Amino acid sequence: MNRPELSGAQTPTALLEIRASIKNLLSDDFTTRGISLEQLEKYGAEAAQEIVQTMLKMADKPHAMNRLCEALEEIGKPSMDYILPTLHQISEILKPTDAYLVLNLIETLYRMEDPSASEPVARQLDKFSAAIRRNHNNVLVDICEQAKVRIHTILANWNYSAASDDLHSMLGDGRKRVRDGLVNALGRFGDHRALLPLLRLHPIEESVSMSGASTIRQTFRDIVRRHAIGETETLFGSLTEEEQGTLEKLFPKTKAKSARR
Repeated sequence: MNRPELSGAQTPTALLEIRASIKNLLSDDFTTRGISLEQLEKYGAEAAQEIVQTMLKMADKPHAMNRLCEALEEIGKPSMDYILPTLHQISEILKPTDAYLVLNLIETLYRMEDPSASEPVARQLDKFSAAIRRNHNNVLVDICEQAKVRIHTILANWNYSAASDDLHSMLGDGRKRVRDGLVNALGRFGDHRALLPLLRLHPIEESVSMSGASTIRQTFRDIVRRHAIGETETLFGSLTEEEQGTLEKLFPKTKAKSARR
């Protein structure tokens, strides 16, 4: 991970006070932490810049990261001027701490409830995908896959559909189980490309988790309804016997049509 260079606009006195407040933010004393949060919020963007720099240095300390993210949330929108450039300038994900840092910054943006961050957040998917492709580190791959599902969930909640190609690629051909949360995200932005994989996935999931199978069924029906897909859809014309049986369970209209023939 290449660390970004942020501007140094703080006055020396303000910088000292901000750094002291950040140090106190990591205290075990609740009252001390509360006072430091108030001080950091008062300094606004100046404090946000130093907090982000501290996060880059302490990415391997989850407890500290949680409190630093909380401070950015308290500062609010001025923090975005430093979070977004930092995400842009983190060029690659090489180890788990890099992945957690990027995801922590994204979660912070999400809790600020500003969908204007959708596009820069979506761009982070490429970094996680690149890390998955080039790594034989199973731990890192697992973290990156989970992070991608979380990002897609956030984008779905922000009603941002431009990353749907990546979402469909994560579903695959439906012949193996997928990450929890992925099918839910498809319920918002999935299209006809997801239908056949979902048909294949349903019996696999049904043998493991009834709730997971129920989610697949609901997502399938949401896509069919949203895109007004009928029984004569081309992709329904070349199904295996098992797939046809699943289709009749998920899309009862096709069963009724078969009975009329």
